[in-house]
Amino acid sequence: MKRLRPAASGAYANVHGFTLIEVMIALLVIGLVLGGFLFLATQQAQATARYRDKQLGEWVASNVLNEVRLREVLPNTGQRTGQAPMGSRQFSWRMQISATPDPGMRRIEVNVMGEDGYPVAQMIGIQGNRR
Repeated sequence: MKRLRPAASGAYANVHGFTLIEVMIALLVIGLVLGGFLFLATQQAQATARYRDKQLGEWVASNVLNEVRLREVLPNTGQRTGQAPMGSRQFSWRMQISATPDPGMRRIEVNVMGEDGYPVAQMIGIQGNRR
């Protein structure tokens, strides 16, 4: 910005530059914008990690459910637990097998927890007696 300032001779001299307050306001605005970008980047990284865990957990649940379907004709009711690696992560799962009104069918619910113990996926299936 162009400003006039009294010179030593009493005449006014042209001075180019910004005042301290202008520089401080510009730094404040830049800081707020960069802080906002940092917040958004952090949120995006966390959302990506949650999505990764959810997707891997769904694959674990699908694998556990399909193993029961392939190995057992009609699984016994009850609860089972186990561990399953997927990707570079370790998941724990809990399977609840319950009876249905039809004695030749079972309801199978698989819940998958991440490494931190929080649920990341759930899958429910029905297993019928193969004839």
